[in-house]
Amino acid sequence: MGMTIKSILPGLIGTAALIYTLTFAAAQEYLIALLAFALGFIWLLLEIKRLKPPATLFFLFFVGLAIIGCVQDGPVLLMLLGLSSTLAAWDLSRFQSRATLDGEIEMTAGFEERHLRRLAIVAGAGFLLALLPLLATLPMNFVVLAVVLLVTMSVLRRAFLTLRQTTPEEVD
Repeated sequence: MGMTIKSILPGLIGTAALIYTLTFAAAQEYLIALLAFALGFIWLLLEIKRLKPPATLFFLFFVGLAIIGCVQDGPVLLMLLGLSSTLAAWDLSRFQSRATLDGEIEMTAGFEERHLRRLAIVAGAGFLLALLPLLATLPMNFVVLAVVLLVTMSVLRRAFLTLRQTTPEEVD
């Protein structure tokens, strides 16, 4: 049996929350670390109980943590990994919410697997492209790096949709 959103989404949320919690705790920013842990736990709990969490608010909070981490000279690679995990979790949370009608109609396995495959390709390609400036040691701040990641993932997603000749409504 393949991976499902139900099994992947908690891992992504946990990964993002753990990265930010440990990074800020290591920087002795205990209040921010506690907030990262608490909000990650709340998001995870809401997802597990299928209570339709405000995924966009959680996403924005974790993006803010990534920006704060980089402004405070935190490890950019960890912030990028946390951002990628957060972005993928946000996408899956919204996809899961839109794919069910009042919790009564479950998405088909093929539909879910197709979305997961596409997300993995786009997220992986976006992460690798965002790593290029780090590997090339080009001076670039995190905000520019985050924008590059988000734009790249959006462009790649649209490109895959076009290649497969599907509409965004069929995938979302």
